[in-house]
Amino acid sequence: YHHGRGPVHINVPISEPLFEFNTTELPQVRVIRRYDGLNIYNQSYDELFERLNSYDKRMMIAGQQMMIYMFDKPVARALNKNFVWLTEYLGNKTTGGTAIQNFDTILYSLHDKEKERYRPELVITYGGHIVSKRLKQYLRENPPKEHWHVAADGKVVDLFGVLTTVIEMTPFEFLDRIAPHIEKVKGEYNQLWESKSNSLVQPELSYSSMGVVGQIIGNLPIPSALHL
Repeated sequence: YHHGRGPVHINVPISEPLFEFNTTELPQVRVIRRYDGLNIYNQSYDELFERLNSYDKRMMIAGQQMMIYMFDKPVARALNKNFVWLTEYLGNKTTGGTAIQNFDTILYSLHDKEKERYRPELVITYGGHIVSKRLKQYLRENPPKEHWHVAADGKVVDLFGVLTTVIEMTPFEFLDRIAPHIEKVKGEYNQLWESKSNSLVQPELSYSSMGVVGQIIGNLPIPSALHL
């Protein structure tokens, strides 16, 4: 009945032989829960806040956006300190915190032994497309305990294969709503990403096609982005 009636299609996997009933237990499956907004008259969302605050390694990923959204200062302050924010240029300045944009280079530079340290426990995504194949691969191979997707249409977008929660509301309304309930993270997960991001040095390239492109990008007026 969600956004209109069915049809509902349920796939039941079967295998040969069909008449041997020798399975004693049903397999454990991942349940994806949908919150129809965060309206107290529809369902309680206290449990959602409890789960959010139980994780210290929290990551927010902003996908492609068509708009720029400015958060109020108290909201931005609460969001900035308590999440690692990743965004591409297509995210279009829709992050509540200081965003890390060179995460592709960070992931490329990580040794196998380091990857577990950078793995988030909770990932919250919003917006449209995420271009980075390296980020998708990393989170599929190093999955978080939970993945929440926030979208007004409520569609199930299981980008990393671990989606647990769909929150049907605009991402900016969601972030405004959760900000007063966020408890401060413990540990140094945010600093880990920020330090790595700041430590990466731009390569110095000799005269070449890549060197020329780098010179052009370096001389673009702020704020500008060149897509090739």
